[in-house]
Amino acid sequence: MHRGGREGVHMIGVTGATGNLGRIVVEVLRERAGEVLAFGREQADYDKPSTLAEAFHGVSRLLFISSPELDPGRRTAQHLAVVGAAAEAGVEAVVYTSFHRIPGIFAVHGLTEDAIAASGMAYSILRNPFYTEPFVAAAPTHSAGGHTAGGRSVEGPTHSSRGRSVEGSTHSAGGRSAGELTHSAGGQSAGGQPAGGESVGELTHATGGQPLNTAYRADLAEAAAGALLSDRIANRTYELNGPLWTFPELAASRGTTAREGEVAGPMGWLHGFAKAGALATQTPDLEELLGRPARAPR
Repeated sequence: MHRGGREGVHMIGVTGATGNLGRIVVEVLRERAGEVLAFGREQADYDKPSTLAEAFHGVSRLLFISSPELDPGRRTAQHLAVVGAAAEAGVEAVVYTSFHRIPGIFAVHGLTEDAIAASGMAYSILRNPFYTEPFVAAAPTHSAGGHTAGGRSVEGPTHSSRGRSVEGSTHSAGGRSAGELTHSAGGQSAGGQPAGGESVGELTHATGGQPLNTAYRADLAEAAAGALLSDRIANRTYELNGPLWTFPELAASRGTTAREGEVAGPMGWLHGFAKAGALATQTPDLEELLGRPARAPR
């Protein structure tokens, strides 16, 4: 395929295009821009640097979706390989899906951001928040019998690695990604209920009443597309988050109530971040890229 593009038109490439986030980005880009190069693992394998420069040849703007790899050392090597290959291939600008600066999660993203900044390519860094979906779809409920149960399981948006799904930009804690904390191979949701089971009763949370700044995957995908299609990519870091919300507000919107209690298992880790106030920051950056307000949880 000829990749030179029409004069004045940027050829856009998307890595991780077979993942849940990448697929949405590609759909949006094809609606708005037409031709897009969608790279799955076969075309651009993060573990095989030789495939990367070849895949990126002719691309002027690249969306680099962070790797789902859980091992920090291997993941760092993958990310540096992508950045190096993009620069070698003559990519003019890269948009990278990073993550909020939360200790224990941000380290690899920080190294990647530094490598991109030093590469000579123009860049936009998108520091994504946690996705809304695991919180609202797997929100634990307290039934009349006193048991805490989960709702639907939610698989992460980036491409899978050897069958492991990952949430958000692949952030791990204790050797497990946030996606693994909300979706298991056995089809069980975070609360232990079978996937697809409807939960009833009041919402149980362990956030201490702190607000959350999560965002829906589709909004983050649309924002990434917007960053790629912007008139100028000007070496900017975007702190992306959705509108602040609380579990009592979510419960009220569903016609039920919320109670503070123990959230056992995987989702307890995420609720702990919220309780510590780590998810309470707010910026206008996501709304700016979307050109509209981000969607609130429902």
